[in-house]
Amino acid sequence: MVKFFINSDTQFHQIIIGHCDNEHLKKIIEQHENYYIFYRVIDLNRLERAKSSYLEHYKIFEALKDRNIEIASKLTEEDIENAKQIILQNFDQYTFSKIG
Repeated sequence: MVKFFINSDTQFHQIIIGHCDNEHLKKIIEQHENYYIFYRVIDLNRLERAKSSYLEHYKIFEALKDRNIEIASKLTEEDIENAKQIILQNFDQYTFSKIG
């Protein structure tokens, strides 16, 4: 189930990025795609977080569909902050536990 969420999450991000008019952003994301995949797995490795992320993305999608850029932007910032916090909380576990 988590694998499904990770694949869906990746597709969601690709669609959003694919429709932005910022070529510089697209290039940066393309250059760092492997890192994004690694951290996406860390962020979504628990079913409850995967569900939470799905709901966050659904709200972003609804705001974009309604062309409510202010709400979409706010929700996107919250989504990024939530993912960042999960990654930071689990960074040592996923990075250093594989070494030793």
